[in-house]
Amino acid sequence: MEIKPCQAFKKAAKHYAKNAKLQQAVAWRLAKHCQNLEVPDGTIWDFGAGSGHLARALENQKKKFCALLVDECKELLAESKFTSMRKMEWDLNQGVPPMAKGAALIASSFALHWLDNPVEKIKQWGEAIGPGGWLAITVPVEGSFTSWQIAAE
Repeated sequence: MEIKPCQAFKKAAKHYAKNAKLQQAVAWRLAKHCQNLEVPDGTIWDFGAGSGHLARALENQKKKFCALLVDECKELLAESKFTSMRKMEWDLNQGVPPMAKGAALIASSFALHWLDNPVEKIKQWGEAIGPGGWLAITVPVEGSFTSWQIAAE
């Protein structure tokens, strides 16, 4: 029996937000790269947001950012400090949420690799970006994020 990522995160949700130090560090690094982007007016999305590390980091880097959090795991979303109006329970394996079309920025940190067919998902995410918008993602791949791989082992 295969355990789906959402099921595993659900079990760890109460502790994940404060203990996911490496994920926090990567989120802050990605947000720092987004700091000087010329992001058009529009909606900012955090895909696979979990408990909101990336959204918080983005908003600390640039005050005009106000990210909407998207994640399938409602237990992780519940651990974020953001209002319910900024949280959306959505399975990204089903595609991009319809209201995300035309996004100014879609950001995602350490989430894409949990999805079915990540290459197709990147294509869908890119197609959802509005004119002048940005797609900013981090993913652990072979040979990268050595500290993450050590932690995973």
